[in-house]
Amino acid sequence: RKNIAQAAFLEQLVRENAPRLELLAPASLNIVCFRYVGPGDAAATNALNKDIVADLQELGLSAPSTTTLSGVTAIRACLTNHRTRRQDLEALVRGVLELGDKRTAA
Repeated sequence: RKNIAQAAFLEQLVRENAPRLELLAPASLNIVCFRYVGPGDAAATNALNKDIVADLQELGLSAPSTTTLSGVTAIRACLTNHRTRRQDLEALVRGVLELGDKRTAA
């Protein structure tokens, strides 16, 4: 139940950060799929989101994965850890925004 509530909280955070973030599917139990909205075409935005996920993992900020929904690369957060806190989800969103902004500013 806690992870399902956290997924709803993460969905809310994504919605609050539109239009820079886009929710790609409603939170389904403990999974949230979203993306950073890049300035380029679909292929460039897909590549950008893959890079953001790699950056998050390499920096040790968070460990989401990617998935593809209707040809769009999504950042996939699957919440299963009993130690996950709201602050961790806020840090995930902050990290996605900062890394996406950094990559698109270059």
